[in-house]
Amino acid sequence: MLLAGAMCLLLCLLATGCSPVVRAKVVSGEVSFVALVKADDERLDRPGLPGVTLLFNSDPDSLGRKRLGQAVTDEAGWVEMPIDLPAAGLARYEIEIIARRSGYAHARGTFILPGAGQRVLIFLKPGTDTYREPDDLGSEAEKYR
Repeated sequence: MLLAGAMCLLLCLLATGCSPVVRAKVVSGEVSFVALVKADDERLDRPGLPGVTLLFNSDPDSLGRKRLGQAVTDEAGWVEMPIDLPAAGLARYEIEIIARRSGYAHARGTFILPGAGQRVLIFLKPGTDTYREPDDLGSEAEKYR
């Protein structure tokens, strides 16, 4: 019976509809940064920032960096992003989030894909967005072959 339950769990995790979901909230703050917090963290109750674009990448500091997608926060400052990576519910993936909104300094954070009991809390400081997309490391390497 235990084996059957484990097989069902494995099949669910490998199926397309069972991708882990990153749940994030963006709020205004004194400094721009990204933090992993527990799902019941009281700071998640703060008023959110709507219209913030979040970019999601896997393995951000490697040649295998991959853009997973982007999402925009709703009126309450929340966004949910399914993470479509092989065995994402089982394997440990490094995920990067970049948060950008006009009139705010960007925030960038890298962390291991959070579990169901965690949320991503992003603080954006009013100011100028100075984010610049990094060079494509693969293309740079090809120049020197």
